[in-house]
Amino acid sequence: RRCVQETDAEYMGDVSNFKQLLKHYEGKQYKKGLKLADKILENNPDHPETTSLKGLFYVLTDKKDEGAKLAKGALAKALKSEICWHIYGIVHRTMLNYPEAIKCYTTALRFDPENIQILRDLAILQIHTKEYEGLIDTRYKLLMNKPNFALNWVSYIVALHLSGGYQDALKAFDSAYKIVEKDLKLQEKSEMHFYKSMIYEDLKDYKNMLENLRTHEKEIVDTIGYHEFCYRACRYLGDNQGALQHAEELLNILPENDQYYNFCLLASGLDPNVKENNEKILEVYNRLAEKHSSSSVLKIRFLRVASGELFRTKINDLLKKYFKKSMPSIFAELKFLYLSLIHISEPTRLLSISYAVFC
Repeated sequence: RRCVQETDAEYMGDVSNFKQLLKHYEGKQYKKGLKLADKILENNPDHPETTSLKGLFYVLTDKKDEGAKLAKGALAKALKSEICWHIYGIVHRTMLNYPEAIKCYTTALRFDPENIQILRDLAILQIHTKEYEGLIDTRYKLLMNKPNFALNWVSYIVALHLSGGYQDALKAFDSAYKIVEKDLKLQEKSEMHFYKSMIYEDLKDYKNMLENLRTHEKEIVDTIGYHEFCYRACRYLGDNQGALQHAEELLNILPENDQYYNFCLLASGLDPNVKENNEKILEVYNRLAEKHSSSSVLKIRFLRVASGELFRTKINDLLKKYFKKSMPSIFAELKFLYLSLIHISEPTRLLSISYAVFC
């Protein structure tokens, strides 16, 4: 990845070798880079940019102290060189000293405010250090450099979003979508609509979150993601009937997903962890079993709430099916039953298990 730019030919002395030096850095050929740096420094021993790169190569080949000292010394000879400041920032970044790296990048930008690569490197570290206000400024400068580039818009919107500026992020999103919509593929449009709904969700504007999803349903290719987002929006709005519809749509797609059964229960006003709800939970499961009778997850869920003869029937059917298919993993899946027997002391269940296994 390009990290520095070439200086003027008169100042460089050997532009072609320096370009090759940069290629060695980009290609992670650090030992070759060291050899070439020594060759350049033989002809021009006081060249600070090459000395800085040599220090960076040392850092990248586990000679961190020596390399950092060399890069710092080169910087002292060229305090107005954006290249030396940039390289010294990369040295700090490599040594995980992010605050100092940011200072170096910021100083480098004083001498070359339009340097795209330095701005990109700075933006990455501002995310690492959660300096979101600075990130907004950096991403805005990158956006102004290529205002028709979708990625620059998305990065700027993310910066606003991370800083808590949800309304500003939504305004930027609307402006961006008008500019880049014609260049977006269907998958990219789908992701954009999801992201806008995420911003609405963080803003706690659940009505617009749901409206945005339903307005652009035909442009959303991730059906599962669409129903999950809609389920959450409906739950936030207290529309349990709507939430239940989306939960059941999810089960139609993935009937073996355990979480979606919880979605159905919660949308039905039932807490799966409250024992007093077991009878109503069984009613929900019986209704779901009409469509998903072959679901192993649903069969096991029946065992969590069934008792007496119903429990014995369900576990017999389940174990016989697994034994016929030689699937010993069923014991791991039914481990929760043994734990519940110990804690709630239901000898009837224990006898039922034993009978089903051994008879």
